[in-house]
Amino acid sequence: VNLALDVRGLRPDGYHDIDTIMCEVDLADLIEFRRTQEAGFRLTVLEGDAPPGDGNLIVRAAKAAAGAQARGGLDIRLRKRIPMEAGLGGGSSNAAMAIAAVARLLGTDENPQEIAARIGSDVPFFLHGGVGRARGRGEETDFTLPAVDLHMLIVKPERGTPTAWAYREMDRRGRDGDGRSAERVLDAIRRNDRGGMIASMNNDFERVVFEHFPEVRSLRDRLLSVGAEKAMLCGSGSAVFGVFASREQAQEACEAFADVWHAAASSTRKRARGL
Repeated sequence: VNLALDVRGLRPDGYHDIDTIMCEVDLADLIEFRRTQEAGFRLTVLEGDAPPGDGNLIVRAAKAAAGAQARGGLDIRLRKRIPMEAGLGGGSSNAAMAIAAVARLLGTDENPQEIAARIGSDVPFFLHGGVGRARGRGEETDFTLPAVDLHMLIVKPERGTPTAWAYREMDRRGRDGDGRSAERVLDAIRRNDRGGMIASMNNDFERVVFEHFPEVRSLRDRLLSVGAEKAMLCGSGSAVFGVFASREQAQEACEAFADVWHAAASSTRKRARGL
């Protein structure tokens, strides 16, 4: 989830400049990688909704990591638990794990971080986990942030929010924030000020998404009504997360969201060696 997401202007390369504080949570797809003697990457989706073949970031990332000198291949089996078009980075996190799997099982001559940056703006973050800051188009990363202790309930309506649409709408409407919420959240994290962090959390996409997707705004309001300390959009949506004092409180609040997809989650720690 994004604890802060400041969206700035359009860059000459077609991307947008952003400043975001990302927090990994323990909601995850399940992926099994098995080395094969035959070259190639075969993906089987055992559960959930996910594109097949090269349309899936898992396969694209694995191919990029292996390069032309692939020594064998991978049989990949996916159980999709993170919904698509939710703003939760499910595809990016899976791509990061594919890069890690190739490095461990097949070997690679390339730097995993550089491969990740080529695949997608969020992918380098998921090689590390924990809490990180990303700027530029997402490739300027800082993984030195302290861990945070957060528990939340994530909910999502049936409709997704296309990321490209959200950026176009931001460009059309213009921006009304000061673009400094990431700095404020970062400062609060470093001071171990939980209250200040929650008060500073902001997502620039909320203005356009809440206006065009009233069901997303409604879920935000419902989270607040059942006791969330803060509720805000995940990335460009359409999922919304509410922060609770404990995992138990987040679990109890699940009862109020039986009509939509929902999952309780908690923040994670940075992985010891990045991969």
